Amino acid sequence: MGGKNEQSYDNLKNMLYKDSRKDFILRYGGVYTVALAYAGTSNYGAIRKLLHIVVSDTPDDVRRAAVTSLALVLFKNPGQVPRIVQLLSESYNPHVRCGATLALGTACTGTGLQDATSSPSMSSARSLYVNIVADKHKNSMARFDTVLGQGLIDAGGRESRWSHNTSAIVGDPLAHCACLAFEPTAIIGLNGDLEYGLLSISLFVCQFS
Repeated sequence: MGGKNEQSYDNLKNMLYKDSRKDFILRYGGVYTVALAYAGTSNYGAIRKLLHIVVSDTPDDVRRAAVTSLALVLFKNPGQVPRIVQLLSESYNPHVRCGATLALGTACTGTGLQDATSSPSMSSARSLYVNIVADKHKNSMARFDTVLGQGLIDAGGRESRWSHNTSAIVGDPLAHCACLAFEPTAIIGLNGDLEYGLLSISLFVCQFS
């Protein structure tokens, strides 16, 4: 709807977010309305709106959703995500840090981006992940989603990626379904002697895809 009639989308966004200050559930839905309407577009206005929500809204659920939604807007341009969430990953709020790790893992899954695994302020984001998981004093949600974000980055031995035909939202209750959104980046066919040979592939197109 956002692509076909941007004015209609803006009106819906205002109804779900701006006009619902007393009901954070509607604002929570408004965040995902922004993300899904501009999924994969890298729209500057949508990114700016989501970042404003992260720093201005009060409920932790809304703030976490806003950070996570950055991955949906930028999943076709994953190189921008590490730079955008770098400061958010160091937030005092565990829900914001949770959203940052999910956004990084979701957008950069299978890409092997150096920026996704390194940071100017530390030797490696991987060492940060290890420290968060090992620290028993860290919030349990931050620890869980750190593990999940690390797994998304290394999905399929870094030989899988997030399907561009899938606009999936990974949340704690649906974490076990994340594998359904992956697609392989390469197929290598070897024989019993680990040598290349002729390979015959039969393709099946699902009628529901």
